[in-house]
Amino acid sequence: MRFVMVAGLVAVAAWAGGADDKNGDKAKFDPAAVVGKWEIVSGIKNGEAADPKNLAKAKFEIGKDTMTLTSPDGAFKFKYKIDTTATPAKIDMEITESPFGAGMKAPGVVKMDKGGLTLAYDPMGEKRPDGFDGKKGFVFVMKKVEDKK
Repeated sequence: MRFVMVAGLVAVAAWAGGADDKNGDKAKFDPAAVVGKWEIVSGIKNGEAADPKNLAKAKFEIGKDTMTLTSPDGAFKFKYKIDTTATPAKIDMEITESPFGAGMKAPGVVKMDKGGLTLAYDPMGEKRPDGFDGKKGFVFVMKKVEDKK
């Protein structure tokens, strides 16, 4: 199931509302905030913590509507869409290119707070998670990597 974990990491990818504004209200999610390079800080697979050594080997980059996960298992490319009207925001991901083919879909939810991105999704494409507890499906917490100039 290494593919599923890797796909999860990629799916990790992607984003949404949870930050509070100055008035204590939920701030409107800005999809542009997820664009950039991310590193995976922690993960949960079906209630079990993911191995931090494996997570550290992955490189994740998110574009406007695509994301790429590069890992020792190869490169995985996804297209994604975020529904920012939902709380938490919903994300729908589909693999467009991987060492194992394309077409796999994964429904999920995403949130962004304190500069971090949390993605929860069902790698089997069956049911969108209700939250971020990781009991079923995958959850990945990421932090943005600053460009060194």
